[in-house]
Amino acid sequence: MSELTRISISLEDGLLEAFDRRNSAKGYATRSEAIRDLIRDRLIAEEAKQTRGEQVAVLTLVYDHHARELAAKLIDKQHHHHDLVVSSMHVHLGERHCLEVSVLRMNCLLRRVCCMAKLRSRRGRGRLICCGEGFSHSSLSLASSNKNATDQ
Repeated sequence: MSELTRISISLEDGLLEAFDRRNSAKGYATRSEAIRDLIRDRLIAEEAKQTRGEQVAVLTLVYDHHARELAAKLIDKQHHHHDLVVSSMHVHLGERHCLEVSVLRMNCLLRRVCCMAKLRSRRGRGRLICCGEGFSHSSLSLASSNKNATDQ
């Protein structure tokens, strides 16, 4: 680990209490660890907006597999974008819910992910996949090749 620099920040009491509860639930030993992770995440997200080369991301979805045609639409999107989907894993969480984890590789990541994640409604309007009926969780985690953002 490189040399550490001590900083000071000011926060409202309520914000700090919420931050501490979150950190405790996530298992952080110190506020510094949590703040470093938040800064890394932000740097990676900002880098992704600027990067023109290849990037990697993990798309995580939890959904109700009984929701009308949802599983079929997900599979169709993965096949349609076979050049983007490196690997997918499907896990049955219970009688109704499934976890889908996809590793994505692409250029201009954010624009292409938005295109991939849109499902067409019957009226032809785009809907983000994470906002569709049947989804209970979604997240997109970016991975960076920039050592300055991630190796500190």
